Amino acid sequence: MMKTKKMKLSNITCLLYLLAFFTLSCSKMNDLHQPYLDEGEMVYGAKVDSVVAGAGKNRIEFEIFVRSQRIETVRIFWNDFTDSTEIQVNSQPGIYKKLLEDMEETEYIFQFISIDKYGHRSLPFEVTGNVYGDRFQAALINRAIKSTTPLEDGNLTIHWSTAVNYGICCNLVYMSVNGDQVKKKIPMSETTTLLTDMASGLKYNTSFIPEPTAIDTFYTDFKTQEVFIKVDRSNWTATADSYEPTGQLPDGAPEKTIDGDASTFWHTQHVGEMPGYPHWLAYDMKKMTNVSVVELTSRSDQLQNDFTDFTIQESADGIHWIDCEAFTLADISGVQSFNLQNPITTRYIRVYMVAGPNLYTHLAEFSVGFYD
Repeated sequence: MMKTKKMKLSNITCLLYLLAFFTLSCSKMNDLHQPYLDEGEMVYGAKVDSVVAGAGKNRIEFEIFVRSQRIETVRIFWNDFTDSTEIQVNSQPGIYKKLLEDMEETEYIFQFISIDKYGHRSLPFEVTGNVYGDRFQAALINRAIKSTTPLEDGNLTIHWSTAVNYGICCNLVYMSVNGDQVKKKIPMSETTTLLTDMASGLKYNTSFIPEPTAIDTFYTDFKTQEVFIKVDRSNWTATADSYEPTGQLPDGAPEKTIDGDASTFWHTQHVGEMPGYPHWLAYDMKKMTNVSVVELTSRSDQLQNDFTDFTIQESADGIHWIDCEAFTLADISGVQSFNLQNPITTRYIRVYMVAGPNLYTHLAEFSVGFYD
C-alpha cells in the first residue's frame, strides 16, 4: 500500500516538471515572435502583372503591364539595388513604357517594386534583361554571296550562302537601268534572288536583331559585290575578213556571232575561194566601252576545226588596230572567258586569228564584259 502511494507521488511530480518545462518553452518561443506580433500584420502592395524587356544598343526599354488600381508608383532597381528609377502610375491600370539609356553592355537583373498611396511596398517582380553594344556589333559579319550570274540586259541572279545567326535580312543597293538608286530587303530565308532592273553598283549589308523583342537593329558595314557585267550587244555591228554567203545558210554571216544564239555561227568563205589565215572578226560597239573580259563560244559540233591562236585588238577608228593580248582557244564546248590583264576602254574591238588546223574557221558567239 505504501509502495503504491509513493508511485502516485512520483507520477504527480513528473507531471509537474513537464508542465513547467513546456510553459517555459512556450514563453521562450513567444519571445522570438513577440516583436513581430506587437507590430501587427505586414501589408504588401500589389505587384505589376508582367514586364517585357526590349534589348537595345546601350539601352533597354520595358513594357510594364499594370492591372491593379492600387499602384501609385513603380520603382525599378538594378545593379543590386544601387541604381534605380521610377514610373508614376497614379492608380491607373494600363501599359507603361520606360526607357533606360547610357547602359553598359551586359546582362542585368531588374527588380520592380510597386508602392501604393499608403506607402505599402510589393514584393519584388524580377526580370532579366540584356543590353548590347560594341562587343555584339564587332562580332557581326555579312551574310556571304556565294555567286552571281553575269549581269546581262538588267538581269542578275544572286546565290546566297547559309543564313547567319541573329540575321533578319540583307539590304541590297544598286543603280537601275533607269538611272535610279534601288533599295531592296532580302529576307534571310531567301537563298536565290533575281534582279531584273540592275545596271551597276551592287552593294549590300546585313540587318541583325539580338532578340525577338529587341528595340534596336544592328547593321554590318556595306560591302561592294563585284559583278561581271556583260555589255549589251543589241546595237552592235559585226564585220569579218570573209564569210560564207551561200554554203552555210542560214548561217555564215559575222552578225551571227552577236545574235545571242549559240546554235548559229559565222563561217569564213569556202565556196569558190578559201582564204587562209589570218582571219578576223571586228565589232563596232557604238560607244566607248569598258572591256576586261572577252567571251568566245565555239560551234559545239565542230570544236576541232576552230582557230587556235588569236589576239584581241582595239581601235579608235575601226581602221588602225593595236594588239592587246594573245590567247589560245581550247577545243571545248560552252563559253570560254579570257581576262585581259590590262583592261581597255574602246569603241572598236577585234578578234585577230592567226592559226588553226584548216584554212577556214568559224565562231558561234562573241561578247565582252567588265567587273563592276
